[in-house]
Amino acid sequence: MKEVNMIGILRLRFATMVAALVLLALSTQAALAQETDRSGIEGKIVDDTGAVLPGVTVTISSPNLQVPQLVTSTDQKGLYRFTALPVGVYTVTYELQGFQTVRREGIRLTTGFIATLDIPMSVGGIEETITVTGEGPVVDVRTTTPNTSFTTESLDTVPVTRTVWEVINLSPGMRITSGVDVGGSMTGSQSGYANYGSGRGGNQPTLDGVNYRSGGTGTGMDFYHDYGSFEEVNVKAMANDAEMPLSGVLTSIIIKSGGNDFHGGALFQWEGPELQSGNVDDELRAEGVTEGNPLKRYYDFNAELGGRIVRDRLWFYGSLRKNQIKNGVIGYSRTAGPDGIYGTDDDEPGENEVNLTNYTVKVTGQPALKHKLQAFYQYSRKLYPERGGSALRPAESTIRQQFTPHVAKLEWTYIPNEQSVVNFLFGRSAWTSAWDAAFPEAGPAYYDTVTRRYSGSSMMNNNSTSKRSRWQYTGSYSYYKTDLLGGDHDFKVGLEFTREQYSRTIVSRGARVPGHRHPS
Repeated sequence: MKEVNMIGILRLRFATMVAALVLLALSTQAALAQETDRSGIEGKIVDDTGAVLPGVTVTISSPNLQVPQLVTSTDQKGLYRFTALPVGVYTVTYELQGFQTVRREGIRLTTGFIATLDIPMSVGGIEETITVTGEGPVVDVRTTTPNTSFTTESLDTVPVTRTVWEVINLSPGMRITSGVDVGGSMTGSQSGYANYGSGRGGNQPTLDGVNYRSGGTGTGMDFYHDYGSFEEVNVKAMANDAEMPLSGVLTSIIIKSGGNDFHGGALFQWEGPELQSGNVDDELRAEGVTEGNPLKRYYDFNAELGGRIVRDRLWFYGSLRKNQIKNGVIGYSRTAGPDGIYGTDDDEPGENEVNLTNYTVKVTGQPALKHKLQAFYQYSRKLYPERGGSALRPAESTIRQQFTPHVAKLEWTYIPNEQSVVNFLFGRSAWTSAWDAAFPEAGPAYYDTVTRRYSGSSMMNNNSTSKRSRWQYTGSYSYYKTDLLGGDHDFKVGLEFTREQYSRTIVSRGARVPGHRHPS
C-alpha cells in the first residue's frame, strides 16, 4: 500500500479588525453571518399625525418559528426589532390600547433579508383590527449586497431540472461553464459555474451554513444534492462582505426544518425513449447511423417528512432521494458477441448508467426562548458502474467509481437581548472517491496503438481511493447599536477556523492471469 499526496491545510481568519469596525460604524449595512438564521423584521410605528408611538406591542408568528410567537415593544422612538429569524412567511401584529390593531400577513423572509415595516396606527375602538394583505412587496433597505433568492415555492415551479447548478444559472450575472442539463441529461455530472465572465475558481457554497467547496481554491461543489430538502437557495454573485474570503460566488443553501404540524410529500419523475427526439437525417442514415446516444431510462424519486417530537421544543425533518439515468452510447459494447471480436455487428450494446442516492436528517431544538440548537446531516452516494465506456473502450475496460460525500453540523444560537446575537457552529464536509476496474476478471489490459481500442481489464491497474475532509469551527457575536455617529449600526466580531486534509491511497492489484476477455 502506498500513500501519496498528503495535504494538510490550516486556515485561521479573524473576521474583525479596527478598520472594519470603523467602516461598519459609518454604514447602515448589517454584517451578515454565515449562519442559517440571519434575517430580521424591524420598523417604526407612528400615529396619523406622524408622531412616534412608544409602547406598541409587536407580535410575530410563523410556522418556521419553533416558539408560538415572539413579542417585543416599541421604544421611545417608536422603533422595534426582531433579529436572527429563520427564513419563512410571517404574520406581524401591532397592538396599542386606544388604537386600531394592525395585522400584516404574508411577510416573506429570505436569507439575509431585513424586512422594514413602518406602520401607521389610527385611533379606534379596542376591538377593531385592520388586516393588511396583498400589499406591495416589502423592500430590504438595510442590506446592499445584491443577491438572488429562490424559495421553496419557486424551486418547485421553476422550469429547470432538479440540480443546484441549473438554479444558479438562473441568477443574474451567472453562467454554467460546463454542460447543459436537458431533461436530466447531466445527472451524475458536476457543472462548473462563474460570475460575470470570470474563470472558475474562488466560489464558496454552503449547505445549512457549512462550507463544502471542492478544495482549497473553491472551484465548485463536489456534491450531489437532495433537491427536495431545499428551503431556499441564495446566490450572491458580487459585492460580498468580509465574511466571504474568496472573490467568486457565495451560494447559501438552507435545508428545511420540521414543525409543530406534520408535513410531507413525495415526487416521482420518469422519462423513457418515447419522450426523446432525434436529429438523425437521411445523410446519417445512409452512413448506417440510426440514432444518437439514446435515453434508455431516467427517474427521480424524492420523499420527505417533517414534524414535531415535542411541540414548540423539538422538531425533526427527513428526506430521501433516488435518481438514475441510463443512456445508450454509440459503438459501446457490453460484450464482443459470438465472434469474440469487438466492433462487429454481433456486439451486445452497452449502456451508460449513473445512480444517485441522498439521505437528509435535521433536528431542531429550542430548550428555552433565547436558545436554539440544530443538528444536520446530508449524505450522498454516486455509483458509476461502467465509467468511461465508448466505441473504443468496451465494458470490460471501464472503471467502477463510487463517490460518497456528506455534510454535517451542530449549531447553537443564543439571543441574550434584542441587540445581541451569539452563534457557534461546528461543521464537517467530507467525501470519499473510490476507483477500480469494473471487470478485474477480464484479464490484463491492452491498448492497440493502431485501432486505438482498449481491451482487457481497466488500464488503471491499481485501486485508488481519495479522501478529503474539512472541519469548520465558527463563532460570532453581533451587536446592534442605535444613535451612534448619526445612525443605527450592526457590529460583528467573529472567529473562523478550518482544517482541511486530503489523502490518496493506491493499492496495486498485481499481475493478472489471463482469463476470459469480456464479462459474461
